[in-house]
Amino acid sequence: MLDARAIELALLTMTALAVIGWLISVARRDVSIVDSLWSLFFLLAVVTFEWANRANGPRAPLLIGMVTLWSLRLCGYITWRNHGQPEDRRYQAIRAAHEPGFVWKSFFIVFALQGVLAAIVATPLLVGIGSPARLNIAGSRRHNSPSPTSEAPAPPTDMSQIVWSGGQELSPP
Repeated sequence: MLDARAIELALLTMTALAVIGWLISVARRDVSIVDSLWSLFFLLAVVTFEWANRANGPRAPLLIGMVTLWSLRLCGYITWRNHGQPEDRRYQAIRAAHEPGFVWKSFFIVFALQGVLAAIVATPLLVGIGSPARLNIAGSRRHNSPSPTSEAPAPPTDMSQIVWSGGQELSPP
């Protein structure tokens, strides 16, 4: 079940991360830090929602674990890759196009935009955390059928675990 208060808290923590990231970028004169923060927006959203939601479903621990592994791995990789490098050329172009006053504009153009996009993309995760539906990894649930003799296994509905695992194997180190 989706709890409006939990959603508000998740959005508030994502906003706080955007503000903190923006302040760091102002001090460093480099907005590339937002790339490292991208996956952390999702981690904050699911952890905050799970903590504040009144009724988490049986999928919550699995989703939290998957998002945590993905988020920390991606954040670590991007941070390692960008360490010691100048500001990414994409952000240099955005900076050049929006001077003067890019320092203030960058909050909206880069950080708030990333936060809003992450909130939109994270919505299915919040639905999954709040869903009372059971896990159905191996098709253990049966179709609703009138007679017990005609029951056939339902197809798996939680293929996300397989897709996620494949993505972890195929993504860069």
